[in-house]
Amino acid sequence: MDNPTKTSIIEIISSAPSNRQSWLAANTKGKNIQRRAYLKAKMHLDSFIEGSQSQWLIMPGLRGIGKTTILTQLYLDTAIPEHRKFYVSLERIKLAGGTISDVITVIEELVDSRLEDISDPLFLFLDEVQFLEDWALALKTVYDRTPHVFIVCTGSSAIALQSNPDVARRSLKIPVHPLCFTEYVMIRQAHETDRQFINFPANGLAGEIRHALFGARTAEQVFAQLEALRPRVTQYWRQLPNKSEYLYDYIKFGTLPFTLHETEEIIRWQRINSLLNESLARDIDTTEQFDPSTRVLFPRLLFLIASSDTLSHNKLTETLNLNVRTIVSMLETLQQTEILNGILPRGSAYRQISKPTKYLFTSPAMRAALCTSGGALEEEKAGVLRGRLIEDMAGLYLRRILNPNETPAILEYDHLPNSADFVISRSGSKEEAIAIEVGSKKQSAVQAFNTLEKNGGKYGLVISSEPLSLDLSKKSVFVPFDYFLLV
Repeated sequence: MDNPTKTSIIEIISSAPSNRQSWLAANTKGKNIQRRAYLKAKMHLDSFIEGSQSQWLIMPGLRGIGKTTILTQLYLDTAIPEHRKFYVSLERIKLAGGTISDVITVIEELVDSRLEDISDPLFLFLDEVQFLEDWALALKTVYDRTPHVFIVCTGSSAIALQSNPDVARRSLKIPVHPLCFTEYVMIRQAHETDRQFINFPANGLAGEIRHALFGARTAEQVFAQLEALRPRVTQYWRQLPNKSEYLYDYIKFGTLPFTLHETEEIIRWQRINSLLNESLARDIDTTEQFDPSTRVLFPRLLFLIASSDTLSHNKLTETLNLNVRTIVSMLETLQQTEILNGILPRGSAYRQISKPTKYLFTSPAMRAALCTSGGALEEEKAGVLRGRLIEDMAGLYLRRILNPNETPAILEYDHLPNSADFVISRSGSKEEAIAIEVGSKKQSAVQAFNTLEKNGGKYGLVISSEPLSLDLSKKSVFVPFDYFLLV
């Protein structure tokens, strides 16, 4: 490491306290907004401070999803001397010509000790680690050298962060998902200059609704527990002005926090499409897995998925003039980039291979941007799109709650006609399955009941704008969006 590079790294590290304060003030307006990923990470940070062993948290997520803000909050909320905590943007380090190993060398000089010799806790907050190729090996070495280090790193390149074995064996992954509704409300209201207060979610309410929806034994229990929560749910919505406008804006844009800084729809669409293009360029072009003629087909593939419910591999091969193996590889890559959320069909391994996967967008705003491109849709097409956006939203919530990639939980769909949109089981067992149907104006539980009759399970949930009610004959509960959006 030459002296100019070392000087630049020292300046980047030293300027973090003032830069982070300014960043947080600009992005949260000092309103103490705490997202769920922050609360999970803070729990592990506090445990480390209280005496637990070294921990390495990795927080992957799309660019623009709020990772830097969460990392900044963790840095500023760690109440220890600044010479024991370090916030470093690896993007800036790369621009300075440094490596993450150079960063560690500088930190050792600043604390006047080798890592293996430190006895006091040391905290490293590293933003956008994927910008440096040596990040995984260097952080593995740091983690192995001392029991007194707490590492939190974020990254926008989902493939790079989640496919490295050195990371997987040692770290705990805390995904930063698109905004849930209550997070959207807080961030939106924080940026409304004339607002006197922010509508914070009621403490503990999300967990109680989640337990009622997914932890009950029967539909009767679900209904009784949700009915008991009605006053608290009503209180939240009573404080929210223009409820229908909030819901509409959330479905179209509000799952992506960077859109909340804009009011012009055309600009918001442009920013979302820029995010998609950047993700494709960064995560797909750099894999060197696809030749140039295939890479240029990714935007078209995304548009085909955005315009459909389910697409068979054969249909895609005909439309894009590619072989099945390439199509499968492209779809797997889009899931790894967290643009798509693939939902497998309910049933055996053979059925999951032979039947089409349902591809939802990680954020409904992505589908909306691809389908509208800033223009108005005919009423019929707009209604169909709204239904798909609601299903994307439900998939986002279920994926966040169940975390099926890291737990035994299953998240599937019933591929047969007139059946449920989702089949879930927190334990992974067939007996614990719940059939879920979603839609704006669903007035029948037939589809959920059909899935229960064919596959077994506990009960059905129909998530819609209809009032809370119980259909004993169909073993199902009608759950208003008012409840589901607060989970």
